[in-house]
Amino acid sequence: MGRMRAFDWGLLLTLSLLWGGSFFFTEIALREITPLVTVWGRVALACIILWAILRFRGVRVR
Repeated sequence: MGRMRAFDWGLLLTLSLLWGGSFFFTEIALREITPLVTVWGRVALACIILWAILRFRGVRVR
């Protein structure tokens, strides 16, 4: 273990933005959007990401 390199700091910053952003946007969503729409949006986003991963790996989706 040594000192953190710039790459390590970049990974830490990215992780903190993703992790913290999740809580930030969840709070906004709970105030402004109904729970059903919030769930639908999260599921739709997950489907899009999973579909992109499958396409990248060459798996055909019907």
